[in-house]
Amino acid sequence: MKKVILALGMSLTCILGFEANAQTTSELKVLRWGIEYNVVWPYVPGVEIYTLRATRTLWTKENSHGDLTFGLLWRPGTDEDENAEEFSEFGINLGYRHYFWKGWHAELALYPSLASEKRNKIDGQDYEGFALTTEFYVGYKFDIIKRSTHNFYLMPQAGMGYNAVSNLGPETEANAPFPTLNLQVGINF
Repeated sequence: MKKVILALGMSLTCILGFEANAQTTSELKVLRWGIEYNVVWPYVPGVEIYTLRATRTLWTKENSHGDLTFGLLWRPGTDEDENAEEFSEFGINLGYRHYFWKGWHAELALYPSLASEKRNKIDGQDYEGFALTTEFYVGYKFDIIKRSTHNFYLMPQAGMGYNAVSNLGPETEANAPFPTLNLQVGINF
């Protein structure tokens, strides 16, 4: 799946006639802010999560730098949840992305949210409460269009997630780590 997402991003780059360039720290000294959107999660059945987040470069040093990520998470009522007939949530996301070399990076993200289950599959009750999901990703950032005032980018990421805290109803399956794939589309300015 990661290869498919990466191939799709590269194909889009070729179609548009732009060269995919790796990120460099010299550009980040000017372009410290960013906005990005995950184009994969809204279309995955059972996930259906919309995230919009901002990024802020906190520091740079030679070929590496660190970004703070923060934003909003919205999951309208999905009817493909494993524990309830309908599940929805609204929350924030907060994370740290560390670039090791050019566009290669690792990221730790936290997603605290208020969640709602309708008609739990074990006891049929409705539940509302707090949930916290943690995720860890690795990926590469491709700058698609480079300008002195802004850069458009694609960033495929793969990783693992875990629902660390949930005070919702009983679960049909044991809470286990789950794989996650992302394709962030964004702009630095």
